[in-house]
Amino acid sequence: MREYTIDDVRRVGTVIRTVRHDHGLTQQQLAEQAGVSRGWLNKLEQGTDTADLATVFRVLSVLSLTFRLVETEPDRKQLAAQEALATILGEQR
Repeated sequence: MREYTIDDVRRVGTVIRTVRHDHGLTQQQLAEQAGVSRGWLNKLEQGTDTADLATVFRVLSVLSLTFRLVETEPDRKQLAAQEALATILGEQR
């Protein structure tokens, strides 16, 4: 069993394309099994962010994929930058 880290829409498309290839499916075959158009699936695989989540789940189901959400630790650099910005903005008021 493989795990994939998904942190943006493009990554969802990349994983779907990779697993589709692993399953030996064409876009047309996966689209038919998931009840979507080939064009829609192509856009999803390209990382277009207009995909309806329920439809994405249908595609994932055909590929035997599920989402597993994991809470991550905040990025310390990002937190430091946010705190610095808050301090600067507080001083300017």
